[in-house]
Amino acid sequence: MDNIVFQDKNFVLTSLNFRNEEIITKLITQAGGKVRSSTVKDTDYIIYGATDSKKYLRAMELKQQGKNIVFISESEFVQWVNKLLESAK
Repeated sequence: MDNIVFQDKNFVLTSLNFRNEEIITKLITQAGGKVRSSTVKDTDYIIYGATDSKKYLRAMELKQQGKNIVFISESEFVQWVNKLLESAK
């Protein structure tokens, strides 16, 4: 998690808590990343709240085809952000 690259990377968010989705979208875009509405071949990261969504399952298919997609759970991402905020104090 500590080596997430945001600049020019494509993120897909799926099945997230609405408030977290707003915050995560803002963090990604402010750091130079792009939040996409669907999972496609150029997806770099998927941040998920549940593993049964169509976006998540499509990302799994792409990964099985050799695409290097990084899967990050919503709770992992929130913990990572909180850790960054704590270390910045």
